[in-house]
Amino acid sequence: MPTNVIMPALELAQETGKVLRWMKNPGDSVGKGEPIVEIETDKVTVEIEAPAAGVLREVSAHAGDVVPVGKTIALIFAAGEVGAAGAAPAVPPAAGAAATGAVPAPPTAVNASAGAGAVKASPLARKIAEQHGVDLARMRTATGRIEKADVLAFVENQRVATAARLAAASPKARRLAAERGVDLRIVRGSGPDGAVLAGDVPAAAASAPRGVAPPPGVSNVWRIMAE
Repeated sequence: MPTNVIMPALELAQETGKVLRWMKNPGDSVGKGEPIVEIETDKVTVEIEAPAAGVLREVSAHAGDVVPVGKTIALIFAAGEVGAAGAAPAVPPAAGAAATGAVPAPPTAVNASAGAGAVKASPLARKIAEQHGVDLARMRTATGRIEKADVLAFVENQRVATAARLAAASPKARRLAAERGVDLRIVRGSGPDGAVLAGDVPAAAASAPRGVAPPPGVSNVWRIMAE
């Protein structure tokens, strides 16, 4: 089953992200953790890493495209899946029909109906996907039918990916930052690997511009995360 490459949530209340450039082309082999695409938000520019090893295919978002958070922008096929996904017919359909004398069948409306309505999913899975802005058409399951658990797992993977990109900080540092309205992402940490420690927060708070209130809801969010 191919692995989805999704537009990640890199900021609080982020709704979309812009594709700046792809570092890999469709058909290129990629390693897990290897940067494959550069994404831009209102505040940051980040290189997104491949969630799995394999071959990059089905890139649906190109440079300059603005994509909703959670939407799949490409697929990574494992080595065993590449042959089926990348195989092309040796003879074009029209040429094959001429060679055999067969008359090609007229186009049907089957492909035109492909889309959200053609996705096999339970009603509850559709409802949860709508609530979280998940594109069911880009999800893949072993059974071919999307259930509630599949959507919840997808949403949880997004949450984990987002949490991993938040600033590394000790619990006490997060609590102090929440109390003082300090954004940990802009604090220069003195701990291992740049982690923010409790002693780093007061200095950051003192250097912040006076009279400027933190964005609405930021303090509450950080307080909840610290708890």
